Amino acid sequence: MRDKQVNSILYLVFLFFVFKVICISAVDEFPDPLTSANFEDEIKTGYHIIEFYSPYCSHCKSLAPIWKETWEKFQKESASSKLKFSQVNCVESGDLCSQEKVRAYPKVSLYQNGSFIKDYPDGNKRTVEQFIKFANEVIQENTENETDSTIDAISNLSKETIPLDKEAIINLLAGGAKFPYFISFWPSDLNYQDDSFTFTNCKDCETFKEKWKSISEHLSDSGIQGAHFDCKKYPEVCKQLNFQELTIKDKEKSPILLLLVPMRKTNNIFEFKDSLDSPESMILDFATRTSFNAQLKHITKGEINEIINRKVDYNNSRSANKLFLVFQYNETQVFQEDFVVLEYLIEILNNYENIYLYQCKDDLRTLILNSYDRFVDLINYNATESKKRRNDEYINMYSITQKPTFFIFREGDLLSSAFNSYSTAEFRSPGYIVSWLDQVNLTKLTEVTEDNFSMLLQYANDIYQIITIQLIDTSSEDMINQSNQYLDNYLLALDDYEHTRMGYLVKLINKKRTDKSNKLDKMKNNKVDDKTIVRTKLQQLEYDFNKKILIAYIDISENLDLLNSYGIKPKDREFEVGDIIIINKQTLKVYYSDISGKDLRASSPFELRESLTSVSIPEISNFKMKGKVLSKIHKSPSKSLHFNISHHLSPQNAIICIVVVILIIFRKFIRHRVAKLLRKSENNDAASNNEFTLTKSKFND
Repeated sequence: MRDKQVNSILYLVFLFFVFKVICISAVDEFPDPLTSANFEDEIKTGYHIIEFYSPYCSHCKSLAPIWKETWEKFQKESASSKLKFSQVNCVESGDLCSQEKVRAYPKVSLYQNGSFIKDYPDGNKRTVEQFIKFANEVIQENTENETDSTIDAISNLSKETIPLDKEAIINLLAGGAKFPYFISFWPSDLNYQDDSFTFTNCKDCETFKEKWKSISEHLSDSGIQGAHFDCKKYPEVCKQLNFQELTIKDKEKSPILLLLVPMRKTNNIFEFKDSLDSPESMILDFATRTSFNAQLKHITKGEINEIINRKVDYNNSRSANKLFLVFQYNETQVFQEDFVVLEYLIEILNNYENIYLYQCKDDLRTLILNSYDRFVDLINYNATESKKRRNDEYINMYSITQKPTFFIFREGDLLSSAFNSYSTAEFRSPGYIVSWLDQVNLTKLTEVTEDNFSMLLQYANDIYQIITIQLIDTSSEDMINQSNQYLDNYLLALDDYEHTRMGYLVKLINKKRTDKSNKLDKMKNNKVDDKTIVRTKLQQLEYDFNKKILIAYIDISENLDLLNSYGIKPKDREFEVGDIIIINKQTLKVYYSDISGKDLRASSPFELRESLTSVSIPEISNFKMKGKVLSKIHKSPSKSLHFNISHHLSPQNAIICIVVVILIIFRKFIRHRVAKLLRKSENNDAASNNEFTLTKSKFND
């Protein structure tokens, strides 16, 4: 009897486990790969991380167990997160993989609602932990976006400027905004209904009234609400905001513009400080770009890689290209104090065109090295020359720096600009970063216009001694196609020149090293005292950043007269598409002919590179070009590309910057005094040395 009970129990246990296995298999069975037949239907909603693989690929075979384990661990979250891990077998579904532009296996990509979003970052390891981390980041961003869209109801923003009362403005100033507000403050009510309405003692109000109406209509497209506030009705609020001039009856007034950025406890109010006569586009750019930069968004290495490899059509896109200012840091080595400088930059970046601020946790060294490799591949176009190679010594000196740091990345430009800081104090100082931005805030290719030509001729002349201008014509489709061909050769030649410049700068620094070493050897042979030798050893070698070329183009179908007004015109011919002008900004010489005496054009990248080298670095060139001195260069009044710290910073930030500058000067003064005392001690006898010791002791006390 007992044996029968035991057998019955064992049988029930067996049935239980069989049932459990069957259920688990039915519910959690690893899914079959997607196919051309079901791909679009399966991914049309939600987020999908998809591995495109080949069963014959060795890397795919190694990834297979990792991918399955990732799927299994993520299953519990998948149902609620609307994110799924899937696969596509590119042998069985070759057409689908070709359609999705799969060039190598395995390829892991993110899709949202049926559309490709981005590839899995190159720098991320293909491990279970990293795949799940990537998925969770997608979920988090999705949740935040859904929350923002639900709470903020940005789609319901009014295209008209809305009036704010006292209670509303106080709520917004206290952090109650759910989306950005761009608010204009007026000396009285802003009345659009009564055409006979006029402002008292406010000429700017009359002219700016219609402009503000137009600005407000465009703000909602960027998720910003336009609003206005009556300082006559609520004077106490305007006085609290230091806008008391709008409340004084007999004083000439002007509207004041304030941007309120949501989701920030501090540094959430930004004032537009330029003239209200500024173009409407400039005022809109202030509001939209400040709102964006205040979010301090994160960017991945993969996204940066897509940006720098992006093909830019300079003929059809007449607006300036974006510059990406990326704060790169290591999570294990960064301090909270390092992030403070980002808060200052939000306001500072309003003074530069098209710079967008991001953060990046990825290690960018691999990206930089790979982009240099692609750069070198491009300039190896001439089979008659020896093969060019990556200049690692240059990269280590100029592109690899301590962390945290800043990089400037440009659309369509494989070469980045790194902020080379030699100490934490320099990195945390807005002044140092501003000086660097003043030198690197140009896009790869800048259009010359009447508004900026004078500026470009004066821009950072200690670094950009040369400006080159490619002539294009956008008057017809045929001329645009010709211009594109010349632009390709033009940019290729300038990339080739940049490689030449890299080698030149490395030779300069190596010569400085050799000179320093020889100097130390000579000092040792002459038995110079150890203190002097040590001081000489500790002297840092200064890196050269000059010999750069400012790369520009001009549309002669619109701006040919501009060149004539500056006296830029060949003596015996007319300009045409494909011509290139080289201007030495220091000697004010202009060059129309190449190294062979022919018209300077973008027909041959090799000859153009040699011509550029002859003008910019004549000491290493085998050619000598003759230029014509410009006699009509003038400096027209225009907005400077350089940063004016007193005008653009808020009073609080300006005081902080001034204090930092004073501390730096004081530190240099103390070092100078100590060094002077040390030199004095070397020339004195023992008694003088004793006296110096006493003096130094008192100084330290």
